[in-house]
Amino acid sequence: MRGLAIAASVLVVAATLFLGAHRIRRDPAIPFLYDRHGAQWIRIEEPVSLQARWNDLRVHGFRTTFSVAEKPDRAVLNLQGMRAASVFLDGECVLDAPGGLERWKEVRTVDLAPRLVPGTHAVRVMVLNRNGPACLIAWCPELNLYTGASWEASDDGKTWTPAVPVCRPHRYEPAQNVKAVPEVFLRRLPIYAMIFCLAFGCSLIVGRAPGIRGYLTPGNVRWCVLGGFLVLGANNLWKLPLDLGFDQDGHFKYIEYVARTWRVPLATEGWQMFQSPLYYLISAPLFRLLESAFPLDTAVRLLRIIPLLCGAAQIELCYRTARRIFPERGDLQIFATILGGWMPMNIYMSQYISNEPLAGLLIGCVMYMTLPLFRDPAAFRVRQCIPLGFMIGLALLAKVTALLVVFPPVLGIARAVFSHDGPVRRRAEQTCAALALLAGVAGLAAGWYYARNWIELGRPFIGGWDASRGIEWWQDPGYRTPAQLLAFGDALIRPVFSGIYSFWDGLYSTVWMDGLLSGMADLTATPRWNYGFVFPGMWFALLPSLAILAGAAGALIRPGKSASTGLLPAALCVGLFLAALLFHFLTNPFYCAVKAFYALGALSSLAVLGAAGLGRLSSWKHSRPLVHALFACWAVSACLGFFAG
Repeated sequence: MRGLAIAASVLVVAATLFLGAHRIRRDPAIPFLYDRHGAQWIRIEEPVSLQARWNDLRVHGFRTTFSVAEKPDRAVLNLQGMRAASVFLDGECVLDAPGGLERWKEVRTVDLAPRLVPGTHAVRVMVLNRNGPACLIAWCPELNLYTGASWEASDDGKTWTPAVPVCRPHRYEPAQNVKAVPEVFLRRLPIYAMIFCLAFGCSLIVGRAPGIRGYLTPGNVRWCVLGGFLVLGANNLWKLPLDLGFDQDGHFKYIEYVARTWRVPLATEGWQMFQSPLYYLISAPLFRLLESAFPLDTAVRLLRIIPLLCGAAQIELCYRTARRIFPERGDLQIFATILGGWMPMNIYMSQYISNEPLAGLLIGCVMYMTLPLFRDPAAFRVRQCIPLGFMIGLALLAKVTALLVVFPPVLGIARAVFSHDGPVRRRAEQTCAALALLAGVAGLAAGWYYARNWIELGRPFIGGWDASRGIEWWQDPGYRTPAQLLAFGDALIRPVFSGIYSFWDGLYSTVWMDGLLSGMADLTATPRWNYGFVFPGMWFALLPSLAILAGAAGALIRPGKSASTGLLPAALCVGLFLAALLFHFLTNPFYCAVKAFYALGALSSLAVLGAAGLGRLSSWKHSRPLVHALFACWAVSACLGFFAG
């Protein structure tokens, strides 16, 4: 049975990868550029900009020269331009650009042979793109003609400079001038050496003193983590600037709109007004109350209390999830509580106006309510779908990404029903009834919002990147390459804006630090974090990262056992969010698209997977003090690093 489950899992993963690769290759909405046939995708060389480019139309030229000794019989030039290209040979147009921009992934060809005579010739390709960079790939084996560094590029047809391959890292020079992690780490090494030695010694003492372990309970640790989090939040509430936060102004305008009009806006009415409304419906009455008692600046600042309380509630959720999954393992409960509570993306996202903390909390609650379906399927009753469906509805009202966690409850219900005895048909009917009840309750809670969108806008949901909103913009780099999917390492050296270079750098730098500087594109206006602790934390975070991977691998290798403990749904939750982040990364090829905090709903799942991995890494008595000491160094970095000065 176990072998069958593993084989089925491998088959599903393989099918998903195949379908994903096929879509990446064919879908014109995914600007994925990969070199082939000896040719490279090329672009004009220009500095990276962190600013949004609005409704931009670009026409860039690319040229090269070649010589022929005698007239060839055949010389087929193959080319692909992002998103339309015209070819000129010796100044004469030999291939015109197509009328639309949606067929740019089709390779176009033109035979140059009929127009060639012995001598030197010039090929020029004009590439047009809208809301993105103009890029080109071309090859002609008969003429030994391949796009690459030997080609030139121009944006005005007058000044020509060497073209650059798109696979070359798109460096943001101001970020290269920020102090590197190794430099900061060496400066702080004496402090971390003391923390390491203290934690190492305490681990040895606690391991040999049962009396001390009586005070180091998961419940006590939970209160310490909560207390530290709230002290940090109270300090930051008054010290962090009002304009700090991702799209903070857009979120506040949404709150103000609801507070003034007492209606939910349409997605087309403002920058952030495509968001689901629950957070803003909660914040609007509070804003009206605060506005009547305090100056406007103070009222806006105090609106941060709601995200802060959501971040604190995530700590409690991590603790309770760990208790449910590891009821007999106090050490793993402690690991999960600290790891989830002080994970930097939970800390910094809770410090300013945003809908992400509330959405993450509600999605996490859905996962918490899903666990009994896996841990105790025999106790399942159809009426359990009522509170679970209501929580799913609330999560959908907070953010549409809650759709990602619908699959684990559905799987859990089916598993629970089919674990009971009875005819297959009867169990199938019970499953359908339970799922219908789940969907019905969720629809009652959230359906009104999505139904209104469908009536008013023609679709139940319109994303923030959707051109139909009439807000068209793009950011560098504007395309994706295999290197951006496979590379990793910049986040460990220069993590600020490292999402420009690769998906994994962006993910790592926004999980374990505020890698996008809370939406501040200007390096002179960075958040007032304590970077002397934040930067070293990027190295210490390798331990919990490895632990999360180990926990997920253990859950997938033994799906039967991990399903009964609750680790499998946690792994499924993290996998679903990771797949969604990858899809978002590919379809929105901007540096700001890589934001790990979009997966705040998976925080408790990450925490328990990390705890399971840390449990494995510390299972050997000689490695236990080392793991505890390194984990303590990370925890200190996370806690002190985001205590604004």
